Amino acid sequence: MRLTGKETGAANARVPRAPADPGATRRAERLAAAMVLAAGSPAAAIDSLVLLRVEVLDAAPSLAAAIADAIEAMRAGGDATSYLTRARRIADGTMRARGPLGAWSGAW
Repeated sequence: MRLTGKETGAANARVPRAPADPGATRRAERLAAAMVLAAGSPAAAIDSLVLLRVEVLDAAPSLAAAIADAIEAMRAGGDATSYLTRARRIADGTMRARGPLGAWSGAW
């Protein structure tokens, strides 16, 4: 007969996992500080973003690309809000950068 076992189904307590990238929190904090700085001193914010971009080139290339877009917009005197928002999402881990879509395949 099925489902007649004596197992109660009790689960063990789960512990939170450590972040996959321990430097991600620090990068997100530095980006947030640069964003706050941008409101009062755009030149200082650009300097902070340039330093952050150089430091994340190896560890987080998608974040470096998003920061580069924000820097370019800020240097041109434009609105960098959307670029900074994208960088923040990548730094926080709420948005995963993906490569280009692969070619369609299948029997069509």
